[in-house]
Amino acid sequence: MSPERSVTGRRTRLAPKPITGFGHSVDEDESGTAESGTANSAGTGQMPDTSLPSDPDPRHEPEPARHTLQTAPAAAPPASSSPQEPSTTAPHTKTREPLAARALVDAARTSARDRPREWEAFTARLPPDLARRLTLRVAEDKRATKDYGLAAAHYLSAALSQVPTNLEQAAQWGLDWRARTTIVRTTTIGSGSRLHRDVASAMHELGSWLRTLDVRPNMWEVMAEALARLLDALDNSPTSIAAANSAVRADL
Repeated sequence: MSPERSVTGRRTRLAPKPITGFGHSVDEDESGTAESGTANSAGTGQMPDTSLPSDPDPRHEPEPARHTLQTAPAAAPPASSSPQEPSTTAPHTKTREPLAARALVDAARTSARDRPREWEAFTARLPPDLARRLTLRVAEDKRATKDYGLAAAHYLSAALSQVPTNLEQAAQWGLDWRARTTIVRTTTIGSGSRLHRDVASAMHELGSWLRTLDVRPNMWEVMAEALARLLDALDNSPTSIAAANSAVRADL
């Protein structure tokens, strides 16, 4: 079929369609501005090059950058920006515990004087040496304070009020007294005394519970340890609260 067609008496040549089949080429008279071709292929009559670009030679490919993992040196612990503050804890002094011991005796003295009905009879058994030590302590305090109403009962009640309420701890006090002396058997002397009723009740109850322990001290050993601790504290203290406060102010 002829590609030519007569239109208004003029012969017009239709633009041939490119044949893309293998072995065929486009028309040699194709205009240099073919719609689907390029400028280079218009005049040569050859199909435009539609092949994909060849793969680059792997031998010339740049090697990927190698990243070397570097380990940063361990950071040193930050130095303290401020010097260590000195401890503000007050050193242990002998005036604190003795002052409490003296306060206990003074409180017992005041209670016995102002509320005598709260006190009741109680018999305490003490080793002779400890009983004599208590007698001397009372005499010295009477002379120093001019308070002749002081009595051994005030010291004994103050001492026994500090016995732990826990059974095992109270028993340990008795064992501590046993460790103070090397005498295997110690005789005791009984002395009639008076205690605050709360203290007397606690001592009666403690005596009953001590018998339930496998390893137990005697009741008098617990009382002896309590009194010895009080007298030890008083030996290192002024004779009255007012004198103790004056001594503390003088040290400041």
